Amino acid sequence: SALRRPAEARDAVRKLRDAAFSAVQLATRDLRAMPWNAPIGRARALAFTSLPLSGVKRIRRLRGGTVNDVVLCVLAGGLHRYLRGNGIPTRGLELTALVPVSLRSPDEALMLGNRISAMLVPLAVDPVHEAPRLAATCTVTEQLKRSGAWAGIDALLGALDELPAPLVALVG
Repeated sequence: SALRRPAEARDAVRKLRDAAFSAVQLATRDLRAMPWNAPIGRARALAFTSLPLSGVKRIRRLRGGTVNDVVLCVLAGGLHRYLRGNGIPTRGLELTALVPVSLRSPDEALMLGNRISAMLVPLAVDPVHEAPRLAATCTVTEQLKRSGAWAGIDALLGALDELPAPLVALVG
C-alpha cells in the first residue's frame, strides 16, 4: 500500500515519528514533585465526583467551547484549588491530561467497536478565575484539534497493534 500511495505513507511515518518522539520526551522528562506522584502506599486515597451534564451544557452555551472544554476547565480549576490549598504555587505550572478523542465520523455513529485515539492537553491551572481558564482551555484544545494532535498517538497505537503482545508490554 505504501508503494501505491507514497505521500500517505510519508505522512504516516512522519506522524509515527512525531508520536514516538513525544512519547520519549514524556517518559524521560523530569517531573515536578506533586502530592500524587509519591510512592503508592496506605495513605493513598481515590475520590470520585459527578458533574451534572445539564450544568456543563449550560456553561458551554453561555461561555462557548465544547462540553469537553468545560470539563477540562473544571478539572483544572479543581487542581488549582487543591494545589494552592496545599501550598503549591500554580504560576507557570504545566500539568497535562491524556484526553480521549473519538475518530468516528457522523456516518459511523451506529457501527460497533471503538474508534478512539487520545491527545495530550495542557491544563490551565494557572488562572485564578474560571472565565480566563475556560478561554485558555478552548484556545489550546482548538489549536490541538487543528494541528491533528491526536493523529500521532493514533499512529503509535496502530503500530503497537501490529506488534506481538510481549513486545507491547516491554514498550509500555
